[in-house]
Amino acid sequence: MNKKLQRLLAGLEVGELESLRKDKQLNLRVSEAELESLRTVSASLGLTVSEYLLALHRAILGKLAGK
Repeated sequence: MNKKLQRLLAGLEVGELESLRKDKQLNLRVSEAELESLRTVSASLGLTVSEYLLALHRAILGKLAGK
């Protein structure tokens, strides 16, 4: 198992693994500059654009839950 996957799975319980199955798509309209920025930033973090956007989403959810 590669290190990136190990980091993503660290701390997850077996039941949570089922929620990792990705079978839905989200289409998003962005400008050329926004797309390039998303690709650049996500690549610099070693993530895909999808992984990057979902990580941001989880971080915001965590902050909202902490209110």
